[in-house]
Amino acid sequence: MKEVSIPPSTEKLQEQALLAVRMAKSDNLSTWAILGGTTFMIKEPVSALDFLAASIRGIPKQAVEHLATIMRIPMKDMAALLNISYKTLARKRKTDILNTVVSSLSIEISNTI
Repeated sequence: MKEVSIPPSTEKLQEQALLAVRMAKSDNLSTWAILGGTTFMIKEPVSALDFLAASIRGIPKQAVEHLATIMRIPMKDMAALLNISYKTLARKRKTDILNTVVSSLSIEISNTI
């Protein structure tokens, strides 16, 4: 994969998320921060079951965008990782809810960072 140039506002977002990850008291809070914190899930997760419930409900596209930003990969590559076509992902608004499989894969990827 090639390196992506990152706009200044995105760099600030990355710095904030990485700081939140470093300060997190648990893996659950790290994953929550990587996926966007309160924009992903209003309450901080208490256990892994909160992520299971989120994946069943579906997560917003904005959480995937946040994950891609943290990973420093373009959305086209993110779509391939999530087994969804780039066109389908690009058509969705930030607030659109993704299906269970894409949501679950996003959460699993964020757990590995």
